[in-house]
Amino acid sequence: SSDYFQKEQRDQILTMTFILKSDVCGNTSTIANMIWRDYVDNIPKYLSKILKNIYEQLMNLLSYQTDETFEIAEASVKLLSSKFSDKFFMELLPVIRETIIQQKENERIVNTSFYILYIAVSEISEKLLSAFKDKILKIINENLFTPFSSVRKQIAKIVYEISRKLNDHNLNRNLIFNVMKQARGKPTEEQKMILEIVACLVEISKGEIINYAISEIFR
Repeated sequence: SSDYFQKEQRDQILTMTFILKSDVCGNTSTIANMIWRDYVDNIPKYLSKILKNIYEQLMNLLSYQTDETFEIAEASVKLLSSKFSDKFFMELLPVIRETIIQQKENERIVNTSFYILYIAVSEISEKLLSAFKDKILKIINENLFTPFSSVRKQIAKIVYEISRKLNDHNLNRNLIFNVMKQARGKPTEEQKMILEIVACLVEISKGEIINYAISEIFR
């Protein structure tokens, strides 16, 4: 039992150590890198083990809403996405989906989950993104009816980033089609919430898809 708690404490300490490797303060990141190198042998294997801890700590960091914590969290996700992309992304998606399902009434947690997903999508290779596209879009489609405006904006950003990286503008059109299809027949307030995703997508794309959006709205 004591061994278990010692391992738990070690994992928690090394989780924060990994995140602090991305600290903007040079001294902090230098010390964290030294500790990490001294105590972690098989880095990919160990990162896989503590991924859920890392995700939870990133969520906590982002909740502080300061420039410094956002920089550290973003840098950590970018590091994981670029250096350990296959393993990291494969294990990150179920954690994100599970968190969103369990915390669907908590705007901060749901929004932060989609924000982390957006950073990861922005960083991984086109090949890897193509392989995981359907799983990402599944998470998005499950949350089209989110009551949170901040989350709808994140959803639009993610879809546009996927379409931009894969040069597949049908993704934007498909999202608009699905949103409009689900909006028809809904109460006015629900329609407004759903249509905000279309508005965000048009804004992000700088008007690239406005004609298609208009044609779907007035269909």
